[in-house]
Amino acid sequence: RKESSAASDVYKRQKKVFDQYTDAFFKENISTNEITMHFFLENPEKYRLEQPKNLYPSMNQGSVLNEKIKISKEIEKLKKFKQKELTKKQQNTYMVLMDYLRRQKNLSMYPYYERILGKTSGQQAQILLTLSEYRLKNEKDIKSYFQLLKGLDGYFDSLIEYSKEQVKRNLFLSDQSLKEVLQQIQNVIKQKENNMLVATFNLRIADIKGINAAQKKKYCRENKKLIGTKVLPAYEKLYSHLQALNGNGKNENGLYYYKNGKEYYKVLVAQKTGCLLYTSDAADDSLRVD
Repeated sequence: RKESSAASDVYKRQKKVFDQYTDAFFKENISTNEITMHFFLENPEKYRLEQPKNLYPSMNQGSVLNEKIKISKEIEKLKKFKQKELTKKQQNTYMVLMDYLRRQKNLSMYPYYERILGKTSGQQAQILLTLSEYRLKNEKDIKSYFQLLKGLDGYFDSLIEYSKEQVKRNLFLSDQSLKEVLQQIQNVIKQKENNMLVATFNLRIADIKGINAAQKKKYCRENKKLIGTKVLPAYEKLYSHLQALNGNGKNENGLYYYKNGKEYYKVLVAQKTGCLLYTSDAADDSLRVD
């Protein structure tokens, strides 16, 4: 009976420690930056989460190159748990999390292959959509949103740094793709009066309760001012730096033709879809899309 009681205590302790681990993993990853946390959590205070130090995802060299080390450490933490000592639900969580981490680790083997700029899903376009849909429920949200507008230049600096590292590794956009990105940026810069961030902010703030009409007008003026003094200059700077990189796209034919491009494409598909790409013929057309 003593042995049975001891085994039961070990089981309970293991279960509790695993729950603590997954809770900490969730909190750490969801609060890496303001824009990510706000997107996923409406009330982060319920999870006792503090305001993130970073406004945007980090794309600097240290973060990119340390990703593999960070994920490897996380895998080792997870391996310390014995699956048979976990509940059925915890075992499922363990398998899903381990699978996710291994796919992320495989992807981290190819730093600077990621397409952060592009005609359809590039950050120069996606960040505008993200900001235009930023949830505004109260004045705290409005002030956080304004901080994001003020910090856009810093985020673009990290994209510029990332792009320059891609040039060094012969992984930069083709000239044609860069031309399309530059055209998009130019379109944003030209929209000084009809910028989407002005229209969407005015619509969202109109629905907020607890703020009088005069204060709402004040916030609308401040938003428009920040777009003119922070957002558009950030785009102008991004345009200037990217334009200077024109001519560095050594590959006009897509992922397949980069060094180790085919291998990268496989792990990218595995990470995005949860499936493995085994045959050389699978998604052959996509392999050639830049």
